[in-house]
Amino acid sequence: MIFNKDYANIYDLVHADKDYASDISNLVNMLSEFGIDKAEILDFGCGTGTHAIQLSSSKFNVVGFDVSQDMLGIARAKHPGIKFIDSLEEYLSNFDVIISLFDVISYMDEFQLQHAMKEFSRVIKPGGLLILEGWHLPGVILSPPTDRVKEIYSIGNLYRREVKVIRAIPPVYDLQISIYVDEDDLIYQHTHTMRAFDMTFISKNLFEAGFFQHSFYESGSKTNLETKSWRFQVAAIRE
Repeated sequence: MIFNKDYANIYDLVHADKDYASDISNLVNMLSEFGIDKAEILDFGCGTGTHAIQLSSSKFNVVGFDVSQDMLGIARAKHPGIKFIDSLEEYLSNFDVIISLFDVISYMDEFQLQHAMKEFSRVIKPGGLLILEGWHLPGVILSPPTDRVKEIYSIGNLYRREVKVIRAIPPVYDLQISIYVDEDDLIYQHTHTMRAFDMTFISKNLFEAGFFQHSFYESGSKTNLETKSWRFQVAAIRE
């Protein structure tokens, strides 16, 4: 599994510069615009739980879901008061809101995403709000992913994250992610296969899963999705 113990243990370090607070602020504002000020929320693909933890409050009861036991272990240790799960089997029309942020759905192929949308439809309440983020195919074709390096200094160690594009055949992109500590000590290396989606496909499958009123945005902003937008955010209502 690409999200194994090695990656889980350093995930928060590698993404220490991510502006989670801004993500949560934008999300809360969006919920407010849909008339939601109190909700049961499912964070699908919660990882180490940072979004769920920051969103959890007296107004929002959050349940985090992930398939990686190693990521869930970190999440549970960070906040024992939040429920983090690896199965949705026991749930049926439980949630007012489902969120899936940080391009979680772009780790899925088309069949997996179709299945996930049916699960979203099953566990969300009628009239519930679904918010998804992912790679936007037209924008990714216009500006393909490139090799890049990021360095992070934390807890007395220098971490280096290298991303190498090893396949780029739209809509699928294989990125080899390597993480080093103290210059040359390789502590993680896996290929992450990412998929970019066309909004026609997203709309069609949302509709077939029972969602309507689809609104598309450029991820991280309130602006309308454009051809050049690299990441999308979609909001949809369950019938």
